[in-house]
Amino acid sequence: MIKSLIFDFDGTLADSKAMLIDLYNRIAGRYHFKMLDPADFDYYKSLSIRQCCTNLGIPIHKVPMLISAFLKGYTQSVQKLEPFRGIPEMLHQLKDSGFSLAIVSSNQGKNITRFLADHHLEGFSSISCSGELSGKGRLIRRYLKKNHLNTDQAMYIGDEKRDIRASRKSGIKVIWVSWGFDHYDEVRSAHPDYVARKPEDILRIAETARAKV
Repeated sequence: MIKSLIFDFDGTLADSKAMLIDLYNRIAGRYHFKMLDPADFDYYKSLSIRQCCTNLGIPIHKVPMLISAFLKGYTQSVQKLEPFRGIPEMLHQLKDSGFSLAIVSSNQGKNITRFLADHHLEGFSSISCSGELSGKGRLIRRYLKKNHLNTDQAMYIGDEKRDIRASRKSGIKVIWVSWGFDHYDEVRSAHPDYVARKPEDILRIAETARAKV
């Protein structure tokens, strides 16, 4: 029986794509890197870091500086973020239905905490951040252990193929949401357990899964 729902942040709760592109372009303008056309975002997201650097004219030794500037800029711009339409209502309904809510993200905890406070999204019992794109699986397993949850008592909700893979490694089922960064063609091969086309689908899926014994 499902008791806990674990959410990704960027692309799942927070609509951050436009802000991320704007932030990169401001940094690129400062250091004379190639600007990123929003229409090319999905293409660059599919490349390796080295390929991105080559195509955008970023010397590989500048990557640590770029990451540092990006993290600083994100924190300074977090107040511009908005939740996707329907997310606040869905979260309140999940909480009222008795689900425990948590966040596992590669973003920084201070950014997530600020966002939740700005938009009055209370009710999350745990916020875990890895700071690494590949660290979610470990954090999910740690969350399950700390909260004495079996793998059939929690689900992860995310928007990217790596979210599905992290859930698989953790042994829990995953809801892929269609409004985030990855398109269905990108995640199809990872076989998400459930697909949510709109936020209220998450409530329906979670309640149906909870009813199964």
